[in-house]
Amino acid sequence: MKNFIVLFCSLLTIFSSSNLQSKPLEKENIHIIKSSDLEWEPLVPALGTEGPLYAPLWGNIHKKGASGFLAKMPDGYVSSPHVHNITYRGVTISGLVHNDDPGAEKAWLSPGSIWMQPAGEVHVTAAKGKCNIAYLEMNEGPYLFDPPSDAFTPPFSALNIDSSHLIWLNQKHSTWLPSRKSKRVKNLAIAFLWGKVSRKHWNSTLLRLPPDFYGKITNRKGDLKIVVIKGEVTLGKTKNEDLPSGSYFHLEPSQSSFISNETDENVLLYIKSKGKYKVY
Repeated sequence: MKNFIVLFCSLLTIFSSSNLQSKPLEKENIHIIKSSDLEWEPLVPALGTEGPLYAPLWGNIHKKGASGFLAKMPDGYVSSPHVHNITYRGVTISGLVHNDDPGAEKAWLSPGSIWMQPAGEVHVTAAKGKCNIAYLEMNEGPYLFDPPSDAFTPPFSALNIDSSHLIWLNQKHSTWLPSRKSKRVKNLAIAFLWGKVSRKHWNSTLLRLPPDFYGKITNRKGDLKIVVIKGEVTLGKTKNEDLPSGSYFHLEPSQSSFISNETDENVLLYIKSKGKYKVY
């Protein structure tokens, strides 16, 4: 795991203003963005490269509509108090992240932890560690930084959940996973995060793949947007592509892909799905 993180962080000093395009996985037409191909730009233009950076994964944070991106913050970074015009959700990938009221005591969110920042609420964001990366997504844009004077009543209270407090369901308790009687697929687990579990609505989950896992993932009704949060996942029946943490891949409706964990540690995937997906 440490080797993956060191490699990932060493590649985050590359900056580009060009548009990042995902590439299809050979023979399976699965669009992927590897962490080594990420293109980083200042998230707060006034701070330039000394402040937080972002790398787009899907959508466009500067336009209307949903989007998802990675954010990188330098060690010791503390933002000024601010508000956002939209609600966003976050998952820590590496390092430690704090997101709370300006006067709140630091509550560091470790890798695999989640938070939800409602629109209109004044807050600060901080980071601690040599490599602080988080995945952020929103259902609407654009993503703006506004002063505290623009605050308004948030639609709900902010949410912070450390990875140690997530509720995991195993193959006995979730129909999204193979039956626990399956002889081929064992020790999978899923954590439901937010959204509605219905065919017409988006939802987000964390999927935990045990060491030596080999199987398939598909969604018959909607597409899947998947970010590697921890570890390294391998795509393709013939081991076409290894995707370390910070990588992204996208499956169209009814499309499936072989996924495997060839490491000796758990792999954690963040999955945004319309309706129910299936692992088998």
